[in-house]
Amino acid sequence: MKPHQFNYFRPGNLNDALELLCEMKNDAVLLAGGQSLIPMMNMRLINSESVIDLSALKELSGISVNKNKIIIGAMTRYIELKKSALLLKYYPLLGDAIDYIAHSAVRNRGTVGGSVALSHPSAELPGCFVALNAEVTVESAQRGKRNLNIEDFVQGMMSTKLESDEMITGVELPISNNSKHWFGEISRRQGDYCTAAVAMHAETEAGKIKYIRVVLIGVSDRPVRLEKTEKYLLAQERNITIENIRNDLKEKIHLIDDIYNSAAGKLHIASELVLEGIEYFTDK
Repeated sequence: MKPHQFNYFRPGNLNDALELLCEMKNDAVLLAGGQSLIPMMNMRLINSESVIDLSALKELSGISVNKNKIIIGAMTRYIELKKSALLLKYYPLLGDAIDYIAHSAVRNRGTVGGSVALSHPSAELPGCFVALNAEVTVESAQRGKRNLNIEDFVQGMMSTKLESDEMITGVELPISNNSKHWFGEISRRQGDYCTAAVAMHAETEAGKIKYIRVVLIGVSDRPVRLEKTEKYLLAQERNITIENIRNDLKEKIHLIDDIYNSAAGKLHIASELVLEGIEYFTDK
């Protein structure tokens, strides 16, 4: 299929892009990497009157340090996260997760801002950003800039707090020292959206965990933190059972069947992944 006829704009800087978006609001969509938007337009799931192409906004690309935060520009490609020496040093979790995202063509074109804006419940990056306690920076021509914690930003199934005149301009990560991480995923085939994935990030002191986030991806309408499991790990509990994990999961998530997996099957896969991550943290 072909997309609905639309007007095409390619602003040369961020201010021009924000002004255009403010003028058009609900009549325009933003084109970043296009890995989700273009197929959705071709299937006519999206029929906006105008497309604002962000590819010329060089100020939204790259990874930098500002005081005690790492700033990732919204137009930074997935592959750039994988290659970044800065992220490899502080947040190797992201590099590990990138390997599971679709295929190389998508990793070369997909952007951080696009993934966060779409917030597909099985997408790896939003879940990893929850594990890393990230903040999403959004900007509007009229209302300026605001930062939202990603747990507040993601509202549900492909739903966020982004307003119609706002654009994601970056993601901020607090610099973490003495960190430890684990990422695991199960999918039907390489490149498919995950059946379930787990992102874990911790900070340690004298070999003990002083802060940890355990995030489950792909089994709910958004990434879900397993807070009871986090408390077990903070208490240095080494006898966490599969039943402990399943109970935590059942309290947080109402699992349902889908076309590929039963609810019981997803519960089993998710629980085993979490247990594998816990064993990594408690054995080393």
